[in-house]
Amino acid sequence: MARETLGWLLSMQHREGGFFTALDAESEGEEGRYYTWTEGELKEALAEDFPLARRYFALGKDLGERSVLTAWGEEEVAQALGETFPLWREKVRARLLAARRKRYPPSLDDKVLADGSALAVRALAEASRLLRERSYLEAARRGAHFLLEKMRSNGLLRHTWWRGALGKEAFLADQAFAALALLEIYGATGEWPYLEQARVLAEKARVEFSPGYAPLPLPAIGVEEGAIPTGESALAEAFWRLGGILAEERYRAWARELLAARALWLGRYPHALPGFLLVHRLLGEGSELALPLPSPLAEEALGLYLPLTQAILGPEEALPSLRGKEAGKGYLCTRGACRRPVGDLGELLREVEEVYGR
Repeated sequence: MARETLGWLLSMQHREGGFFTALDAESEGEEGRYYTWTEGELKEALAEDFPLARRYFALGKDLGERSVLTAWGEEEVAQALGETFPLWREKVRARLLAARRKRYPPSLDDKVLADGSALAVRALAEASRLLRERSYLEAARRGAHFLLEKMRSNGLLRHTWWRGALGKEAFLADQAFAALALLEIYGATGEWPYLEQARVLAEKARVEFSPGYAPLPLPAIGVEEGAIPTGESALAEAFWRLGGILAEERYRAWARELLAARALWLGRYPHALPGFLLVHRLLGEGSELALPLPSPLAEEALGLYLPLTQAILGPEEALPSLRGKEAGKGYLCTRGACRRPVGDLGELLREVEEVYGR
């Protein structure tokens, strides 16, 4: 499912690297028409597979006017078909997609928004590492370069880019999400320029979006977090990560300051601030994984899902957090205090289990 989602995301990437905003819901004058189905359309598209597909999508006897297809009956049909289920499911999916391609597609909203593009870049960079897919990394790099080269003016990323025209507004989320995206590329590659640009953006955001700064008639301050974090919690996370990589306590202190500013909200409505809850846990339980290069261990280690751990990559002595550490070894550390060096993935996993449990 992650690969399918990322594949769609790549279809929304502008040729120069940014990511388009959205697809409209309406087509042919009707909301959702492109994505919904009548019983007649399903029968025509699926032919002999329709009765089983009805069970697979749990459509019941009366489909109504138009139905959204969701695989509520997947477990039941999988048990009925056994080993042939994956092939049947792919056949049904291919037939439905072929039928849908004949419809008039919804329009594309071809604006590029800095915060949305940065989220896409971060997701692709992380996926490149966890799924070992280089094409995701290349797309992430292109997206990062678009942000830095096409959407930055006077040191700040501007919120909108549309057909070559750059908007004037700049928001904290644009800077903070981009800093995290650049740190994700650094964590996947060890490439210094991404780390440096993340540091520049995060520090610039701290200055420009401090409480006394008002780029709008009323400063936009995010409080509750829904599908995405607020700029404040994203910036706090970026500072925590920079603190581990650069071994500078001031970044952790800045993360704590941002967290403290939301302490009252966190105490009363913790479910409304998942981004800040993550920062709280990172500050209390987060760790760093130092991997001095060159290192055969690094590629294997970077494929691990360690959400509370920041990877630190670079040649020996390249960073304060890598000084005194041997290339090829891995060091699991907490605020600079490191456990014993390990030389293979099995040893590293044992260290992780001792710190975090299974």
